[in-house]
Amino acid sequence: MDTKHRAAVASLALLLGGLAAVGCGPVDNRKHLILYGDSLSVESGPYLGAAITKRGKVSFTNRAESGTAPCDWKGPIKKDIKNRIPEAAVIEAFGNNESSCQVGAGGLRPTMDSNAYWKMYKTDLLRTVRLFPRSTRVILVSAPAARNDLAHGSSHKARMLSTMEQIASRYGNVTAYDAGAKIEAPVGHFVRFMPCATPGPCPDHPKVGSAIVRALDGLHFCPPMVWAKLSLLKHCPVIAYGAWRFGLAEAVAAARQLRVVAVPPKLKKV
Repeated sequence: MDTKHRAAVASLALLLGGLAAVGCGPVDNRKHLILYGDSLSVESGPYLGAAITKRGKVSFTNRAESGTAPCDWKGPIKKDIKNRIPEAAVIEAFGNNESSCQVGAGGLRPTMDSNAYWKMYKTDLLRTVRLFPRSTRVILVSAPAARNDLAHGSSHKARMLSTMEQIASRYGNVTAYDAGAKIEAPVGHFVRFMPCATPGPCPDHPKVGSAIVRALDGLHFCPPMVWAKLSLLKHCPVIAYGAWRFGLAEAVAAARQLRVVAVPPKLKKV
């Protein structure tokens, strides 16, 4: 074999070796969890992720986006499943009617908590659940009651949870979990203060022994928020105890389905 042929063979060997190295990279054996939700999950998602990934057995993707509803998630879910079928998915859907995809007959938006509204909510949530294969554990988590929860004559939170439970009863891979109860009064109503997660004064909170768990707007978690402002949803200037509690509750529900352990995340500003 002449020098030119030896060089060609050596180059081919190097090329094949490089391709083999690429094909034999480390395999990610962690179970994968994806969160789909609205602004409440934008706030709680970092705590959910920290709690579920602490032991290194689960990887986490946060797809939560402010102002979204179940009808917004069809595209993202399809892309995620095509990329890799997740072992579990948490779906938090408060059911706001402000999303551009929530329109009914004649392009009209259904009135909040009307029969048309709840029919659309259930239909959209059913379609979302059906996008996942039966191998994916889908956890439907209810949001906590808002301050105006009874504004329309009945409890929005209770109807939302009931709808989730009805859907879960139809599918073996779907469960419903009342994560919102962790940030409510014992009777299931809105509450702004709750005991600290740690002994002594609550960091960043003036009232000794208790922390502010809900925002001034009566819906979100970041205490000073008077309306849904994206900068405060993603980066609260004080510790958002409500987001911490809700994120941990979501993590516990997901961990149960994945058969792993959720570790309480560190209390810190996000």
